[in-house]
Amino acid sequence: MSLRMLSNPLRADATAIVVFEGPPNVAVSWSVASGPGVVTPLAGRTDSQGRAWAKYDPAGIPGSALIEVEHGT
Repeated sequence: MSLRMLSNPLRADATAIVVFEGPPNVAVSWSVASGPGVVTPLAGRTDSQGRAWAKYDPAGIPGSALIEVEHGT
């Protein structure tokens, strides 16, 4: 599985789309495990190719964030 950000490096006043690549057609849940900002899912499941997207917003706070994705059946 992998997780990548489509806007790198990210400024504190910007947002980015984060892509999870894993098993196809499974539920996913996103969270900011540490650091600033919020992550908003754009879909609750991976697609038939195993991808799911979310929007990450650092909320104007500089620094690093760890985003976690849990997936299931």
